[in-house]
Amino acid sequence: MKVIDQTPAGLRRPRVTTTFVDGAPPVVHAVIDMTTPIAGMLPSRVGKTIFARWLSDRTPMARVRVTVTAIEILNPLKPVHPVAAARQRCSSTSTQDCSATPCPAGETCRTFGGPIAGWEVFLEANGHWQPLAALTGVTTPATIPQGLVFDAAVPVTGGTLHLHATGHSLDCRETMYGMSLNRDIQVFGGDVANCLEAESHDVGELDITLPASGFPARRHPVSYVTQSIGGDGGQCSSTSSQLCLTNADCPSGETCTVTGGSYKLHYTIARRG
Repeated sequence: MKVIDQTPAGLRRPRVTTTFVDGAPPVVHAVIDMTTPIAGMLPSRVGKTIFARWLSDRTPMARVRVTVTAIEILNPLKPVHPVAAARQRCSSTSTQDCSATPCPAGETCRTFGGPIAGWEVFLEANGHWQPLAALTGVTTPATIPQGLVFDAAVPVTGGTLHLHATGHSLDCRETMYGMSLNRDIQVFGGDVANCLEAESHDVGELDITLPASGFPARRHPVSYVTQSIGGDGGQCSSTSSQLCLTNADCPSGETCTVTGGSYKLHYTIARRG
């Protein structure tokens, strides 16, 4: 068995213990020690990749590659009216409005509140997780190129390829991470409660299982476009061209019809053996 530790440099790496348990079917039992401090701090929660193989195993395998080419954002899930007005504050001197007065030497001027840009989406193929790239600036519908590659090998008979994505559209609460409550109050003032309650928005679920028997023929890759299911957001009841999160995002007298499915994933599957 082989364990690949994906903990970023500088973070604590938890110990991984693996045990082979023979049976029908045989299994690998893995224990990741997340409760023992390392140098006075708990380990990172970044996942591990564990490979197991049986020597001289002659089970026919289908090797397949998944290449993610783009994510098409249909609804960015951003409120028309942000919960906190935009304000500029110095990076350390929280009470100083740097839109009017330059920050002290060594500090930078940061914007808090207002429209919050960004998505976070993670995709896994048969347990191998990777983040989608270049989503920090998402505020409007757009198609963002990707270059993720997943390689997998599954039994020709009964094997499956499982693709699963999860993610969210960021809102005001995420801008508070890494700051003390006292600094939050200094920066946001009377908007602090609204910002704390403005959690991220669900972009919907993508969950696909493809049997090995349905893989493309060798040298004939097939491209797919799959829309997420469920999640937040939709369009206004009468002004259907108006995207929304809540009724407050729609013209007076209209409601937000929640449809979910806020993005489409573009990917190609190729048989490699």
